[in-house]
Amino acid sequence: MISIIALLFVASFSAETTNAFTVLTSTPFRTHTNLNQMQEIGDGENDSKRNFMLSSRREIFRIISGCVTFGALLSPTSSRAACLSGDPSPDCIGVYKVPIDDAIESYIDTPENCAKFAPDLNWVPIPQSPKSPKLAKEELLTMDARLQKTIALVQKGDLTNAGVEVLSIIPRVTVAGRVVVSHLESDSKTSMRALRYENAHYDVLSSLGSSDIVLGQAIAGRFGSITVAQIQVLEELNDAKASFKELLRAMPDDM
Repeated sequence: MISIIALLFVASFSAETTNAFTVLTSTPFRTHTNLNQMQEIGDGENDSKRNFMLSSRREIFRIISGCVTFGALLSPTSSRAACLSGDPSPDCIGVYKVPIDDAIESYIDTPENCAKFAPDLNWVPIPQSPKSPKLAKEELLTMDARLQKTIALVQKGDLTNAGVEVLSIIPRVTVAGRVVVSHLESDSKTSMRALRYENAHYDVLSSLGSSDIVLGQAIAGRFGSITVAQIQVLEELNDAKASFKELLRAMPDDM
């Protein structure tokens, strides 16, 4: 039997996939550009094209991950096809995370509901939002510092603990970022800043999501040598760090 979480995944992923391919197919770019060439775009072309290519790569990662995950969700033999957001188990590195969404919350808000509607998932409490914009800002600063420590773990070759850190960072950035967006949107004086912040928030989460996927692949040995794995993971984490810098810059100093 297909669980309610699988059905909800189909609906949310289908919408995201359609939007991603709309962007990818409606915006012209050189068809011969590959992942290695993306790093060189900034040398001879403007930053906006480089940002587009990086964003496109993240969308591709999400689409590939989603396709693999949906197949796993339908498989009765898959033990960790998906995890709840906030589950720190190393088994959750690189697999689909049930999104933090009001539409899903009532199905997984208690161990009993989770066992009823998504019995294959390990129950963990739904991540709670900070109580104020100020606390949200403080938490985002803390997550930024943790991301730097995560990069250091990867440099040392400790990919599993780096993956666990990413598992913890993503849900906190999600809920804290939403509090800041709501705060900025509530004031007409900061409405334009809210758009800039929301875009940066999306970029951070996209980069972190890609990092999670690549870490899962690296831990599974799909890159071969540890050096190659480190290079791939660090590229994603450095993208996340750069996006985090823009996120923090978009926040008002007096918040």
